[in-house]
Amino acid sequence: MEMSSSSKHPLGVSQDKADVKKQKLDELTKEIPPREERLKLFMDTFKNRAYLEQDEDENEVLSDGTHPMTFRDIASLELDLYETDGFDVQDYSHVGDASVILTCYDPEANINRGAFYLPEMIECAEQAINQYNGEKGKHFGDVHVIKVNVEAVCPYRYYLTFEAHDATEDITETFEAKVDIHIPITERTVDFVRIRQPPRFYCP
Repeated sequence: MEMSSSSKHPLGVSQDKADVKKQKLDELTKEIPPREERLKLFMDTFKNRAYLEQDEDENEVLSDGTHPMTFRDIASLELDLYETDGFDVQDYSHVGDASVILTCYDPEANINRGAFYLPEMIECAEQAINQYNGEKGKHFGDVHVIKVNVEAVCPYRYYLTFEAHDATEDITETFEAKVDIHIPITERTVDFVRIRQPPRFYCP
């Protein structure tokens, strides 16, 4: 017997509502294009692409082994910022430009070029979680830094990914925080801190 639109679905909702939920689930779980494909689509959105690509020599190598920033590098970094706000970025260590965001600490990926500054990174994460606690009325502590990206501004900025535990509620959350380091170096500003967000993939 055919089920009418007003009849009940096994999940306890009407069939038409179940169909809508399935459609939304299908939309959310549709296959995300590979990053290379997303990057090509993103590059096409630059109205000044021709200007950025002019006189570009991808084979030019600087004395330190890096190359000048290309249009592809610019678009790739902008895509990282769009999708993850700078908390997950590609490897730009081959780019000889101070404006890139570099991963300086990520033990899981065997990146430890910033390990010397780990005590400062931990202090920044603690400052960020204290600000979060004050804003949200929480009691997170016991900070564990997972990953850190750095950008050369003011004079530098940390993109921190870290875990913290709230003993009063017995929960552990992963956080993201952007912290600016000023001159003198002891002055730090937490730009924002939040529970880690999923990527916002570019899928036009």
